[in-house]
Parts: sequence; structure tokens; C-alpha cells
Amino acid sequence: MAKETGLPEQSRYVFERQTGVLETLLPYCLQRQKDGRWLVLNRNYQPICHLNNDRTEVRTLFCLKGLGPKTRQKLCVHGSGGVIIHLYNGGCHPMDSRDNRDKYLKKLEILARFETREERY
Repeated sequence: MAKETGLPEQSRYVFERQTGVLETLLPYCLQRQKDGRWLVLNRNYQPICHLNNDRTEVRTLFCLKGLGPKTRQKLCVHGSGGVIIHLYNGGCHPMDSRDNRDKYLKKLEILARFETREERY
């Protein structure tokens, strides 16, 4: 019997561990760069990227100028998020419970407020 997740059928696919969608396409952590920007990484610690209109790969760097200590604490699952901010870990995976998922989505909502810039690698 399938575990009840409280998600609409269309959304379940994104959060199922076995599909790898959450781990590959959505943010797992933010890593501070030397110049103060934050690079968004997936669960495999690879930069999240997408294809531009010209089909070139682009990795998105977050320019989080207002990411102060209080915001870092809200985002980070443990600690203060000095160099790496983990949005979730194995103990609070978004698929394990509705509460974990809601907390993760709230963190994505916070991230969505910040300016992003695309840089080609």
C-alpha cells in the first residue's frame, strides 16, 4: 500500500525519492562563494542548471545580498549556515511527512524573494 503523502497526484512524482526529481532538480543546499554569492546545489552537490533558449547550459548563482544571520538560520536545517546552508537532510526529507514538505516549501518561498543571476560556465 502506498504511503499517504497528502499531495495531489500530479505533485507526488516530484517528491518521490525513487524518481530523483527532488534530489536532482530542486535545491538541497546553498554554498557561499568567495565573493559572497550563494551557489544553489542539488542533493548530489551539483549546481542546479537549465538550458537557455540557445540550448546552452546555464548555472544559476544566487545574489543574496540580504541573506543575514536570521534568514540563514530560517533556511538551514542545522547550525547557522555559515558556508553551506542545507535546506533538508535525511532526517527531515520533504517526502517523509507533510510537516517536512511544508517546511521545505516555506524555505523555497524565502529563496524566491532573492535576486538571481545566470552565469555561464
